[in-house]
Amino acid sequence: MDIEFDILCDLVAEGYAPVSEITFFTSPAVKRIMKQVPLVTKKEFTNAMEPGDIVIAFSAKKQFVRTKHAKFMAKLMATAQGTPYTSSKLVVDKGHVAGYGIQIIDRPEENKITIMPKNKFVAARPEMMLIRIPELTDAQKKKTISFVRKRIGLSYNSSDLFKTAWNRLVGRKLLPFLKDKPMNPEEVNMIQEPLFCSNMITLALISAGFTKKFNGKNPWDTWPRDFILADFTDKLYRIDYS
Repeated sequence: MDIEFDILCDLVAEGYAPVSEITFFTSPAVKRIMKQVPLVTKKEFTNAMEPGDIVIAFSAKKQFVRTKHAKFMAKLMATAQGTPYTSSKLVVDKGHVAGYGIQIIDRPEENKITIMPKNKFVAARPEMMLIRIPELTDAQKKKTISFVRKRIGLSYNSSDLFKTAWNRLVGRKLLPFLKDKPMNPEEVNMIQEPLFCSNMITLALISAGFTKKFNGKNPWDTWPRDFILADFTDKLYRIDYS
């Protein structure tokens, strides 16, 4: 979900796709929550970020070749997700965030889990929300962060991204690609296969012994919007396009 929206963010920044055309597709449930989240400056947002926090964001502005279908693809992805937030990162220490799509890349297949100073990350994003899980203990935060740090350089999984999109849009009742498979922390810690942004964080939490589910389904079927809709997360602050 990060790749297509990199194109979209560039289009928005250059005036090709008005913000209103994207937020129009935000689901009513997400909109209600967004309205309740305090708007802050980027400096305030950066200062509030703590290790173990989740940052869901609109992807950074990048240079892409203009294509006729880019704007259509952006609207399609916005419709599928029902949120302007298309990317999830984890705050891994007092000064850094980690996740997919942080670094500027020329080719999607080169997208890997990387780490970046949080002030640089925040400066490059036009829309973000800071999310915290108050029930997460310090020990669980350390294990969650350790899971992600051990996977720095792990490739992005476009195939699983397609499968979760299929599950959301078509297959949950008909032909689900993703079967429910309970996994214990030990099994999750063995995972070394490519992931994508939001399921990486969900699996990291499972590895730390956190048992609550974000959408009641397979951990591979977690989207950024699920972090918003979960009743056990605190939606702390938000930065919008203005």
